[in-house]
Amino acid sequence: EMDSARGASSCKSVSCRFVLLLFLLFSIPSTAQKSAPASTSSANASSAKETSLQELFNAHQWQEVIRRATADPHPTPDVDFYYGSALAQLERWDEARKAFQQGQQLDPLDVRFPVELAGVAFKQKHYEQAAKNLHRALRLKPNDEYANDFLGTVYFLQGNLEGALKYWNRVGKPRVAGIEYDPSPKLDATLLDHAFAFSRASTLQLSQLRQTNDRLQSLGIFPTFSFDLSARPDGNFDVAFHNRQKQGWKENKWIEAFMLLRGLPAQTIYPEAFNLRDEALNFT
Repeated sequence: EMDSARGASSCKSVSCRFVLLLFLLFSIPSTAQKSAPASTSSANASSAKETSLQELFNAHQWQEVIRRATADPHPTPDVDFYYGSALAQLERWDEARKAFQQGQQLDPLDVRFPVELAGVAFKQKHYEQAAKNLHRALRLKPNDEYANDFLGTVYFLQGNLEGALKYWNRVGKPRVAGIEYDPSPKLDATLLDHAFAFSRASTLQLSQLRQTNDRLQSLGIFPTFSFDLSARPDGNFDVAFHNRQKQGWKENKWIEAFMLLRGLPAQTIYPEAFNLRDEALNFT
């Protein structure tokens, strides 16, 4: 009888534990199910808010975008993006910059913010700051076509042709429409054509510009020269070759006579001749 009583007591204890375990197992999912709708509802509300701002922005309702964004107590990166963009459309540059900086702090990996900060700096003609922001954007997204094109343009406006070509080449620019000479070199046409590693109706590559510089220097008749690009309305470019050329006696007889006889006090003369027969044949 005692053994039976103990068995019954043990059975009751096991049953109680089993029932308690079932209660715990089923109570956990029910709690999660109750909390899930609240999280989903918050995410849906945030998404709806951002969609509404995007629609207003696309409709060019800048003031309404600004009103709603400033009334938001907990702005998301997207809210800051549309807020800053609306301010930029109204040319409120300082406020736009602050909005984009706030968005960048919330999401440092969003490439939109350094690009837009570069745009604000560009509009204010702060080209160095624009370039810094674009470099940051390209560290986040190296193949971003807009950022590469934009950075090439910034360097072009700064007069840094090699820098412009480096980033423009990534997007297939600049396309050469024509080549101009200022002045036209007195040089055999075949030699001049061979000195240029690029041609019309082609994309000017940075490597081609450097190769052209080396070839022109090796001719020994251009003490100074430079290249400029000028944009055409169709998006193509003209390349201008600015140069000063050595022509020996054909250039200035008085200067050449002085250079020849400048060593007379030491019983020395310095005969020099450049670009003989217009073939870049030089003698010193």
